Amino acid sequence: MNRFLIFTSLASSLLMPPAFAEQSYAEKGVELVNKKNYSQALEPLRRAIEQDPSDSISVYNRGQAYRNLGKNKEAIADYTRYLEMAPDDAENYLVYHNRGVCYNAAGDYNNAIADFDQVLAQQSSYQNSYLERAEAYLNRAQDGDYDRALSDANSYIAMAASVPAGYVLRGRILSASGKSSESIKDFDKALTIDKACNTYAERGRAFHNDRQYDKAIQDYDKVLIEMPNDGNTWYNRGLSNKGREQWKAAVEDFTKSLSLIPNDAWALLERGRSKVFIPDYRGAIDDISKSLDVNPDNCDARYERAEINLKLKLPDAALQDLNTAISKGKAVPQWYALRALAQARLGDFNKANSDLQSSDSLFQMLSDDEKPAYLDSQAYAGLTEVLLGKSADAFQRLDKAIVIGGTQIHNISKAMLLSARGLANARLNKASQASADSGNAKSLSGEWGDLASFLGSGSINTASSSSGGGSTSSSVNGDGTNRPVRDKWALVVGISDFKDGSIPKLKYSAKDARDFREFLIKKANFSPDHIRLLVNQDATRMRIMTELGDKFLPRVVQPDDLVVLYFSSHGSPSSADFRDKNYFIAYDSEKTNLFASGIELQELMKVIKGRVDTNRVIVILDACHSGGADANAKSTEAVANFDASELIGDGQLVICSSESSERSYESKRYQNGVFTKALMDGLTANGANTKLKEAFDILKDKVNTEVKEDDGQRQTPVLKSQWNGDDVSLALPATKPRQLPIAVKQLLAPDSATPKK
Repeated sequence: MNRFLIFTSLASSLLMPPAFAEQSYAEKGVELVNKKNYSQALEPLRRAIEQDPSDSISVYNRGQAYRNLGKNKEAIADYTRYLEMAPDDAENYLVYHNRGVCYNAAGDYNNAIADFDQVLAQQSSYQNSYLERAEAYLNRAQDGDYDRALSDANSYIAMAASVPAGYVLRGRILSASGKSSESIKDFDKALTIDKACNTYAERGRAFHNDRQYDKAIQDYDKVLIEMPNDGNTWYNRGLSNKGREQWKAAVEDFTKSLSLIPNDAWALLERGRSKVFIPDYRGAIDDISKSLDVNPDNCDARYERAEINLKLKLPDAALQDLNTAISKGKAVPQWYALRALAQARLGDFNKANSDLQSSDSLFQMLSDDEKPAYLDSQAYAGLTEVLLGKSADAFQRLDKAIVIGGTQIHNISKAMLLSARGLANARLNKASQASADSGNAKSLSGEWGDLASFLGSGSINTASSSSGGGSTSSSVNGDGTNRPVRDKWALVVGISDFKDGSIPKLKYSAKDARDFREFLIKKANFSPDHIRLLVNQDATRMRIMTELGDKFLPRVVQPDDLVVLYFSSHGSPSSADFRDKNYFIAYDSEKTNLFASGIELQELMKVIKGRVDTNRVIVILDACHSGGADANAKSTEAVANFDASELIGDGQLVICSSESSERSYESKRYQNGVFTKALMDGLTANGANTKLKEAFDILKDKVNTEVKEDDGQRQTPVLKSQWNGDDVSLALPATKPRQLPIAVKQLLAPDSATPKK
């Protein structure tokens, strides 16, 4: 925008004869305007106009002062008065331009466009009016305005190719019209001319619209280095963190934005939306309620608050919000579907059926291109049919909706549909299909992949019955010692590179360990400082045994705590040792001297029992021998694998990645061992309540299937258990978590999760 004072001949009549010894009010006003002392200029210009109402130049200059002070209404009045006083001035196009700028700033885009039309009719080469008229067209955004705005932006760029403003504006127009990738090129061009903060901010929005959320955040970070108190950029970065499903980071960004722009309705709403996925339902409702206090007409917010209240089993509160939203007259299929579900929860089946019909009518009116954006309505309609005893109808509806979504469906919507179909299958006694749908839903969205609470219960059993016997059996017994898990601890070890060059490297063992640690933190409710990670050169024999038997676990674990020990590396089977001992290969182990340098697993299990004060120890061994001839298999010798039965002790549960006669394979599909990836998928397949036995059945099936398909081999994971009490859910939060003691923290050396200096 041209925000500089424009005089030329308009100011020439202000020159006073030399006979005047003192400045007139008009002269003083002009001088102050030229010095950009706009507030001080207003009074002398007022007096000049009061003395001579025909002083058009003072009227114009006062308009300039008002304009630069942001008083657009007053500026427009003075510019209009000047045009009436001097209609034949040859440079009136400047006045029209400045008045158009004020109309733009005031949001009166029609009058702004009319003024810029007048300018360009008089002076077709006045480039700034092309820029301002393009801005007005962009902001008005009526039918065809994007094309008109683009035409004006192109005209400006043709006249001022070295000025970044044209590229920035054209980029904004392209982004607003859905051409984000093209707009990014314009912002790139502008940044080659001038690396301005506002251009990074605009490109960040374009990256966001193009779903390149990481790049958007990088641009917003550049803005925040220069402008750390820009609340709008914190808000936009929150949206991008939300886009990449980093919910906690999004909440932090919206919180920062709200500290700078208090009570912003949109920031409150977006923070509430993000809290749902942490999950923090009460916090989400609090934020959405505060947003509605500021903007009570936001019916979308009422619908979302109703969703959360139904999850909290508060159908009355949900119904109140939905009634208000629908009464506003907006016809949205998912609003009616959700109200139908609330009515069914309250037992009003007639009203539920009526709303269901309304939802279906609205959904069928949508075009095929529009329907994928409204598939949440089908999930809620399906749940309603389940409550109405129409589970077969629900299954058909949900199955069809998943097909409609195709590849364009959002993960959250697909998770909702799969979860709802799983519940319908459960009611139809199709246990295996129900379990598959439930597991797939939760893998897509941990939060919206479980809709059982909408039916009024905390969960519905969708898991198929487990087969007993053989390598999959667990000797868990229920003798009444089922006390809650007080706290949870883990030692995670993964080794891909070895000091002994004769030991073959592994592709993914170290990565498996890092990924498993992240899984424990993000999905299994382990505190980060309750997990010790040792990978590669950190995973020496001494370091592993020290963490296990001295400085870490023995000092922190108490009775009724849960301990998880994860080992991924090469293993040596008992048949390879003349004393029939199994060895875990540490970083500094020597292939020809395993007795002295390896970790004997039978002895390791005794150490755990004697030094770790709990009867709840889960040992996970993705370190089993698999045959060195196969590049994708873990081994040191081509013999047999560990036998879990040889390792198990009282109060311990051991999971081995394969049977004693098999190999354990690293995947050809993704960068993980097949067992570890299936383990992480299985442990939360049905949410935090997933039992270990249930998780094991899921992982066993996945491992068997993938290895058979990709390698033509068998890999059958093994579970053996000897502890008292019922099966445990590894991912459930600890009931009485404790802080890592300061004395222990000071004693421990940095682990592999600690950033290296």
